[in-house]
Amino acid sequence: MVIKALKNFIVPIIQAQSLVLGKQFSFERSEWHYLSYTTATVHSCVGVSQNVNDEALDLIAALNKFVTALMHPSSVPKDSARKQKCIGKSLESESNPNLERSVDGRSEINTVSSYHLNPPLLQKAIDMMRYQVFNEMPIRLLAFDTEGSHLELVERSEISRRIALQMQRDFDQNFAAATDLTQPASAERDIRNFNSQYLRFAILSHTWIQDATQGEITYTDWNLHNFDRNSIGYQKVANFCRAAANDYGVSFGWMDTICINKESSSELDESIRSMFKWYSRAHVCITYLGCTTAPENMRLDPWFMRGWTLQELLAPRNTKFYTADWRKLNTTLNHDLEDDSIVEEIRTATTITKYELTQPLPNISISRKMQWAAYRRVTRAEDVAYSLMGIFGVSMSTAYGEGAECAFARLIKEILEFSRHSLDLVNFGYRQMDAIFSPSKSVLLPSRPDQYLLRVNVLITWPLPSTPVTITHLGLRVTVLLMPGCSKNISPLRLRPLGGYHATAAVQFVRSGIPESKSIFNLLDASIYTESQDRNHYLDSWDIVFFGVLNFLERPSTVDVPDGNVCFAKPLLFKNEYVDLETLVFRTPSQHQVLFTKQPVAFQLRSTNGEDDSGAGIKIPKNELRKHGMYLRTMYL
Repeated sequence: MVIKALKNFIVPIIQAQSLVLGKQFSFERSEWHYLSYTTATVHSCVGVSQNVNDEALDLIAALNKFVTALMHPSSVPKDSARKQKCIGKSLESESNPNLERSVDGRSEINTVSSYHLNPPLLQKAIDMMRYQVFNEMPIRLLAFDTEGSHLELVERSEISRRIALQMQRDFDQNFAAATDLTQPASAERDIRNFNSQYLRFAILSHTWIQDATQGEITYTDWNLHNFDRNSIGYQKVANFCRAAANDYGVSFGWMDTICINKESSSELDESIRSMFKWYSRAHVCITYLGCTTAPENMRLDPWFMRGWTLQELLAPRNTKFYTADWRKLNTTLNHDLEDDSIVEEIRTATTITKYELTQPLPNISISRKMQWAAYRRVTRAEDVAYSLMGIFGVSMSTAYGEGAECAFARLIKEILEFSRHSLDLVNFGYRQMDAIFSPSKSVLLPSRPDQYLLRVNVLITWPLPSTPVTITHLGLRVTVLLMPGCSKNISPLRLRPLGGYHATAAVQFVRSGIPESKSIFNLLDASIYTESQDRNHYLDSWDIVFFGVLNFLERPSTVDVPDGNVCFAKPLLFKNEYVDLETLVFRTPSQHQVLFTKQPVAFQLRSTNGEDDSGAGIKIPKNELRKHGMYLRTMYL
C-alpha cells in the first residue's frame, strides 16, 4: 500500500512538470528553476504551507532526485538507474490492475502503464507491432532461449504478448528519449524502426528427409510429443534453433515441417500464399544443404533442384548456407550472395547470374523467371504452379487434386491480369509433343514451365498494350501488327521491299511427323503482292506466312516499334480464300492457324533508306501501314 500511495503521489508531479517543461527543458541550464518548480508542485499536491519541518524538506529533496531520475535517465548515475528500475518493477507489480502472471513467470500488460514517459506513443508502438505480427509474420514460430534451447511452438497471440513485454521494458531507454516526435510521419517511421528489432525471426530453407523412420517432425508429431530426440529430424530442428540463436541473436524461428498444420486446409492455403512474404521478411534465411560438405560441391546438392527452394533462394534479404554438419559455408560475410565463389556455384546449378540475384524480381522478365523454374521438381504436381506465386507477385487459392495443367493455367491467367509486361509469357518454344497436343486454351500460352527452356534470349522491349490482353474461350485476344513474308524458295535473290521497311526472319517450324527444318523469310517483299501468279498456292504451302508482331505501341495516329527495332512475332497461316494479298484485305470471318516453332521468332525491322536503323525505335503513321504492306488487326490466338 505504501508503494501504491507513493505512485499516486509522484505521477501527478511528473505529468504536471511534463506539461510545463515540454521538450525544450534543459535540466543543466535550469536546475534552480526546476527545483523551485518541483517544490511548489509538491506543496500544491500535499496542501501544506511553506513552513514545513526539516523531515519534510528532506522528503522534498529526495523526491526531486526521484523525479529527476524519471525525467532525465541519462543524467542519473548507473547505480541510481538500477534503483529506479527496481522501483518501477515494484510499482508495476503492486499497482497495475492489468498485470497477469503466466505459468513461465512472464507478464502480459494489456494497457500501457502511466509511469512511462509517453504512454500513448508506447501504446501505438505495441498496436503497430501486433498488426505486424498478425499480418506480416508466420502463423506460428518456434521460440527458444539465447542458446537455442527450451524450444516452444507459439502462436501469433503468444508471440505478440512476449514482444509487448520486452518493448515495455526497453521503450523509455531505447526510444522515447532519443526520438524526435514533433512530426507524426517521423514518429510512425521511428516506431517501425523501433519495432523491427523485436520482430526478427530466422527461417529455414531445406529439403525434406526421405527416411521414413527418422524423417521430418511434423506439427502433429510435435504436439503429441511423438518423436525421438536422437532422430535426424529432431536434430535438424535443434541445430536450426541453435544456429539462429547463437549466430544471429534471434529468439524465434520458422520451418515448414513443424510450423504448418497441414491438416488444416485454410492454414495450408494461407501458408503457401504467404511463404514468399515470410522468407523476404525474415531476419536471416538459414539454408541447410544436407548433402554438401564443402563449397565446391554445393552445386550438386538436391536443394537446387526442388521447386519450393527457388523462391527460398530469391526472396530472402540475408541468406546463409550451412553444410551437412551445420558449418557455415562462409564465415566472414553476413550475406552469402555477396560471396563470388558461392554465386558462381549457384549460377552453375541454376543458370541464375549474379546480376539477376541482385535485381528486384519485377525487373526480371517473365519468361526468364519461368526458365529458372523449368529445372525444378516437385512431389505434388500442382506445386509447379503454387511454388511460383510469390516469384510473380500473384496470389491464388490452392486446390490439390486439380492437376498440374489446371493449376499452371490459373497461374498464367493471374500473371496476365496483374503483370505490366504480361505478353512476355509468349516467349517460349514448342517440341514435337506440343504440336500433337496442347491443353492450353490459347496456343500462345504455355502448359508448363519447361517450354521456356527454348525462349529467345535477345533483348525484347515490351510496351504496355493499348488494349487489355484477355483469355477467352476463343483464345488470347490480342492486337497484332501483321507483316507478310515469303520464303526464299519463291523470293528473288535480291530483296525488294514494297514500302519503306523490310526484315528477314529465320524460322524453325515444328510439325507432327515432319522433321524439323529451318526456313528463311523475307518480310514485306514486293514479290508477295505483285509478281507471283500462284500466291494462293503459296499461302497453302507455308511459303507465304504472316508474322504477327506483339511488342509494339499503338498510339492514336502512329504505330511505334520500340528501341532496338527488335520485333517479337508469332507466325500465322491464312487460308487463301480469306485474304487478298494484292489489296491486303482480310475477309470476315477469317480462318488462321498459329504455327508452332522450336524457338520464338524475333527479327530486326529495317528502313529501306536506312534513316530508322539507329535503334531508337520506329514510328509508322497508321494511314501509311498498307503502303508498307502492314496491317493492324485484333485477333484471337
